[in-house]
Amino acid sequence: DDVRLKGLKTFMPALIDKKDSLKLTKEPINKDLSVFLLLGSHDGMGDTIILAFSDQKKKRNTLVSIPRDLYYQGRKINSIYSEHGIERFKKDLSDIIGYNIDNYVTIDMYAFIEVVDVLGGVDVNLEQDLVDPTYKIKVQNEWKTLVLNKGEHHFKGLEALRYVRSRHTTDDFERGKRQQAVVHSIVDKVKTTNLTDINRLIGF
Repeated sequence: DDVRLKGLKTFMPALIDKKDSLKLTKEPINKDLSVFLLLGSHDGMGDTIILAFSDQKKKRNTLVSIPRDLYYQGRKINSIYSEHGIERFKKDLSDIIGYNIDNYVTIDMYAFIEVVDVLGGVDVNLEQDLVDPTYKIKVQNEWKTLVLNKGEHHFKGLEALRYVRSRHTTDDFERGKRQQAVVHSIVDKVKTTNLTDINRLIGF
């Protein structure tokens, strides 16, 4: 109800061959580290940017959110994706963080909703109430303010999208934390449901 209709449904996993890896001017700080880009798009813009760092030696994974309004070379970082495509976007992000981006996935809002629904929803714990008067949602044909109370929630696809999109009453860092919480929940759900076949996600 609150997603603009001109958006497209896309879910595009991609792997970068070693021959296509971006060349950095200096050696990576940690050669055991792999970097994975999660890009949520809307109307061709990079709306959500999350980098997953996987340290194979230490068996540790870390998520880092990049604010979409981050300025780089005189422009917002998310506009690079819409104007120049994913390869240029990866290159500029790699220049910023000092690591090659090995893999990436792009997903738009409609695909995000359906992925969450395919998994049967996600479980998220809200540490505080989320009230966003600027975010209107339709409930039984009536427009209301987005209100999510503190505590445990089981979100379906559209509910999860509302949770990760809200930002006008908090900053981009809090929005990033909410997005990471949903990513963690999705990963946990994939593990518990043994959903390892990517074709099941892109074939619905």
